[in-house]
Amino acid sequence: MLLAISSLASSPSQQFLAGGSWGRVFLLGARTGTPTEVWSVPVEEYIQHIGFSSDGTTLAWGSDTESVYVVDVRPGAAPRNVVGAKAEGVGRRAPGFVLALSPDGKRLLYGQKSAPYICREVATGKELYKLAAPAVGLRDVSFLPDGKSLISVNVDDTIAVWDGSNGKELRSSKHGRNVRAARLSPDGKTLAIGNGDGTISLWDVNAGRERHQFAGHQAGVCCVAFAPNGKVLASGSEDGTVLVWDVEDPLGTKRPASADVDVLWDTLGGDDMAAVHRSIAALTTAARARPSLILERVRPMIRPEEGKCARLVALLDDERFETREKATTELAKLADLAEPALRRALAERPSPEVRQAVERLLIGLEEPGFSTRECRLQRAVEILERVGTDEARRALEEISKGAPGRWLRQLAKAAQARLEKR
Repeated sequence: MLLAISSLASSPSQQFLAGGSWGRVFLLGARTGTPTEVWSVPVEEYIQHIGFSSDGTTLAWGSDTESVYVVDVRPGAAPRNVVGAKAEGVGRRAPGFVLALSPDGKRLLYGQKSAPYICREVATGKELYKLAAPAVGLRDVSFLPDGKSLISVNVDDTIAVWDGSNGKELRSSKHGRNVRAARLSPDGKTLAIGNGDGTISLWDVNAGRERHQFAGHQAGVCCVAFAPNGKVLASGSEDGTVLVWDVEDPLGTKRPASADVDVLWDTLGGDDMAAVHRSIAALTTAARARPSLILERVRPMIRPEEGKCARLVALLDDERFETREKATTELAKLADLAEPALRRALAERPSPEVRQAVERLLIGLEEPGFSTRECRLQRAVEILERVGTDEARRALEEISKGAPGRWLRQLAKAAQARLEKR
């Protein structure tokens, strides 16, 4: 007997394909098509949405009888209803149902426009929080790879990042197009968005802006999917075509001249996302020939020369205005690396002018968002991960072990872990 397939998902390792139909969820070997597990659910249940955790060990789905199930991806495992027979947030055949598992499979977020979006603890079913979602509802939602944040594409075509611990919105940006589909890249840095005008947007998650746009479909894009390595994207359209795109280097960038490398490096810290995307592609091409050119520029940013911060702080009291301004600019670029020297300066009871300058710099460190330095470092890690050679991996290891600032070490460690899985 043939059954209509209502939902489909591929495991992160591409080892399994999970599908849902009327009263049944199945797990297939992706290469053989042979069923490895088949789970029966009450016959009246229609599977609305199905998805894997990012580590591939847990599968979850929602049904039209207001139930949400999870199951361990292993032989003989039995699915369990996380929220009971009547789950607030899941309705019969209601449109707009979304579901997301945290990377470790321990938390589950689900819901739809007509009811709250709820995050629950998978093991106990305990409600952790309700997402402060917009009234118009969500089109799609995913946990970021660190599990600390979520990203959603909303029905009003805004893109929002949420605190994964309490469901509060951290920031949002207007996309401005009719969004039909969205998919987060494996590294969590890029959101691919299928638009109603036939284009595909590559959205920089941290910057909250479009990095690049593909055009080629003659009708709306209804689905998008990344390859496991994140370098290739496929898109399906209402025009009946499936197109495949080079995400890493969409313009076929040639290796830049040595004289251009410094200019490209400076561009990495900017907010012109199209220029940033071109610079990442060009520097990736250059770094494949010589990965050390990235590490050579990263080292001074994570390990300033001995005494540099203290010397710059001392110059804040220089009698020349130009010198004071230059020192202030350099300290701002060093960001958190300059904080210990700035704190020591305050403790030494400086002149009112120096105190005011130091306090302004410290306030700047507390403001939300990424500094130029942090943007450049984040994108340098992205380039090294794209290069993926042994030398690039050693560079990531040096950053993960020696860089000040836990966020950068974690970024490099995550890149290393993804490279190990390739």
